[in-house]
Amino acid sequence: MAVLAQYAMVVRRPVFDGQKQRTALETFQKDAGIDATTAAKSVGLSYPQYNRYLWGRVPLRTDQIATFAAAYRVSSADLSRALGLMDETPSATSEPVYTLDDMRAELLAAGLPDDMIAEALDAGRDQPALSRKGIALAWRHQWAKDVAKLTAAEKPRRRTG
Repeated sequence: MAVLAQYAMVVRRPVFDGQKQRTALETFQKDAGIDATTAAKSVGLSYPQYNRYLWGRVPLRTDQIATFAAAYRVSSADLSRALGLMDETPSATSEPVYTLDDMRAELLAAGLPDDMIAEALDAGRDQPALSRKGIALAWRHQWAKDVAKLTAAEKPRRRTG
């Protein structure tokens, strides 16, 4: 019992702010272009259950943040910040920075042609860093599969300098 009390003192959730949660969830839902019924299905809740969260009557549990973030197509960090569960400014332990320049450099190093790189950059332009990293990985993987199918004479030459 003493261990539980000690744990509760260390891990303190900020005081629940129903209005802040309501504003955040309504904004993300609207930005995602989905209605409450669709959002409820996306997070695995009934419409009335979802509305209790949406209206700020029931606090989101920590284990629900990733599910709600996925439904709204935002990062868990963005949703947590909007709910007041994280600092507004990203710290060294928050979501990594992976810019479009990083993405371009990675795809160039993998040997992708310029037109494919441009297409991949367009796909990653409005995405969070982790999504960009995933997009780059998918393009690199597809490129490797395409190159593997080519004969030796058809394979592209590596770029130098």
